[in-house]
Amino acid sequence: MLIKQIKNNITFLLFVIILLGCKKKETIKPKIIAEVGNVKLTEKQLNNYLKEKNYSFEFKDEFIRQWIETELLYQIAEQKGLLKSTYFNNITKQSEKQLAASMVIKEFLNKTNLEYNEAQLLKFYNKNRNDFILHTDAYILNYISFTNEEDAINFRKKALLKNWNEAEKEIKNKNSVLENYKNKLIKISQIPSKKILRILNEQLKNEISLVIKTELNKFVVVQQKEKIGRNSVPEFNYIKKDVEILYKAFRNRELIHNYINKLISEKHVKIIKENK
Repeated sequence: MLIKQIKNNITFLLFVIILLGCKKKETIKPKIIAEVGNVKLTEKQLNNYLKEKNYSFEFKDEFIRQWIETELLYQIAEQKGLLKSTYFNNITKQSEKQLAASMVIKEFLNKTNLEYNEAQLLKFYNKNRNDFILHTDAYILNYISFTNEEDAINFRKKALLKNWNEAEKEIKNKNSVLENYKNKLIKISQIPSKKILRILNEQLKNEISLVIKTELNKFVVVQQKEKIGRNSVPEFNYIKKDVEILYKAFRNRELIHNYINKLISEKHVKIIKENK
């Protein structure tokens, strides 16, 4: 026993000596964003939370405030002993079951290869047109923005001399390009600048705008392909991605429903009815 203890002490001392002999590396302390008692929110944690929850970084302050409120109230609940109550334990257990159920469903869907083609999407679109009615005005746009005004001016000249597609090919590798899309449906609420919205309201169909310097200091050229009024259904080609998202959600609900029914049958689930 004594020999074993001596060996352990020697091993520990050697470990300490090796550590002391190594060149000390500077440790970078994490940047603390907020602190409630002994619990800290670091900048890295905040960025991870924002990414995971799909929050915009513009709402960072709101997220921090919510984090502080939640942590503060949690600590008070802990101090009051509420976390040990039967009520809390029942809710926790139910939440665990719901989380476990969600994980099973997620695993099932990940393993299920949902196959479909454009013909199926089009059929779904035609059958469910009312689900795609616009509740606001929208535009079909060709849109490009630059960080450099000269590049924006040159692009516009080429688009006027040739056409939008040819001008786009010539600036394909330009580092100054920020955003670039064609024939995209953009709702009024999604227009990124008041200046652009004002110009679109005055613009004729297929007209290419002057270079617009926006409030965000970007240089934009925009071409209005079509205006779509509220309470109308856009053509399939303009909202194909939206149709696909809704179609997959619909099919997944069917798959989940069938999967649950299969489990009910396999596990011989019974509902015991009370005798009246």
